[in-house]
Amino acid sequence: MKKAVNYLLMGVLVLASYNTIWASVQSDIEKANKEGKTVFLVVTEPGVTGAEKAVSIAKQANKKATKSTVIEMNRADSTNSQLVKKYRLAGAQLPLILVVSSNGVAGGGLPADRATPEILVQLIPSPKKAEVFQALSENKSVFVVASRKSMTDRAKVFDTCKAACSQMKNNAVFVSIDMDDKKESSFLAQLKVNTLSTEPVTAVINTQRRITGSFNGPVEVMKLVQAATKKASGCCPDGSKKGCGPSNQKGK
Repeated sequence: MKKAVNYLLMGVLVLASYNTIWASVQSDIEKANKEGKTVFLVVTEPGVTGAEKAVSIAKQANKKATKSTVIEMNRADSTNSQLVKKYRLAGAQLPLILVVSSNGVAGGGLPADRATPEILVQLIPSPKKAEVFQALSENKSVFVVASRKSMTDRAKVFDTCKAACSQMKNNAVFVSIDMDDKKESSFLAQLKVNTLSTEPVTAVINTQRRITGSFNGPVEVMKLVQAATKKASGCCPDGSKKGCGPSNQKGK
């Protein structure tokens, strides 16, 4: 009986060890995120050259970015298959350095031969941009409202965006940004928001990650819904294309 118990305990320990290995990279990322850290995820696999250089670049970026860490991942390891799927890494050129924001969403990534510490740091999304990326990763449209507390129509625009989200059966998300928030200045510029505006500015991003509407002041719910469901070739919220996106227009 004692021997049987010992075998059972050994089996439990082996299973526990296996589960720990299975979840190690995922757990490390989650632990870093809970601590509010950005992760520079170095993705490699056996036989890939340049892995050491990729790790070195990631560590240099880590030194430049506060609250960040470096984690390595073997793409060929089946225990990482869920992360490979989540971050769409199956066909990516390796070694790759992926920037994972503090909410677990990928902010961008580059093959090691094109990455520099400075570029990797620039890929870290601002808090509000990370919120937008989170919604887009869930295949939801986003209503981004840039405003100041002093703007008289601010609450009205907020309520309209919330009503549009409800009308879209929560397949859209409302994100508010303070125009004076310096951490978001670059993101607002990418969204083509005029921060000198005296009215709230609403930018609409559809599920294709395209800016399909931009409105100054109060806007009708239906116009927001139409913009959110519009298929268009505007610019991505990362501002990767120049001079794109719809021009600002009055909401009514």
